[in-house]
Amino acid sequence: MNRIKTSPLFILLFIAFFYSCKSNTGSDSSSDTINISSTNIIESTNSPAISYNVFMNDSSNKSLGFGYNILLNNTPYIHQSAIPAVGGNHFFQTEEQAKTVASFVSYKIQNNIMPPTITQHELDSLGISIK
Repeated sequence: MNRIKTSPLFILLFIAFFYSCKSNTGSDSSSDTINISSTNIIESTNSPAISYNVFMNDSSNKSLGFGYNILLNNTPYIHQSAIPAVGGNHFFQTEEQAKTVASFVSYKIQNNIMPPTITQHELDSLGISIK
C-alpha cells in the first residue's frame, strides 16, 4: 500500500494557514461599531510611537476646514488634508471630526491593519458626515 509522506514543515504551514484564515463568527456586520481611544498618542513596547496632530487647512479661509497628520516616532507618515473615502475635496468641518478619524487611523496602524484606509462605512460609524 502506498502511503503519502507528510513533512512536519508542511503540517506547520497548514496549521498556520488554517488559523490565519479563521473568521470571527461572533460579530454581526450589520451592527459594526467602531470604538476609539480618547488619547492621541498610542505606544507599545514592540512598535513605534504613533501620534497625530490636527491642523486648519487655511487659517484665513475657515471653509477649507481641518486635516490631520499621523506621525511615527515624530516623523511624518500620513498627511491628510481632506476627508478620506469620499470623492472631491471635502474637509473636516470641526477639529473634533479630524481628531476622531486621526485617532482611528492611529489605531489601525498600531494594530497592523494595513493599509490604514478609511471606508465610507467607517466614516458613518464614526459620525462623520459629508456636507
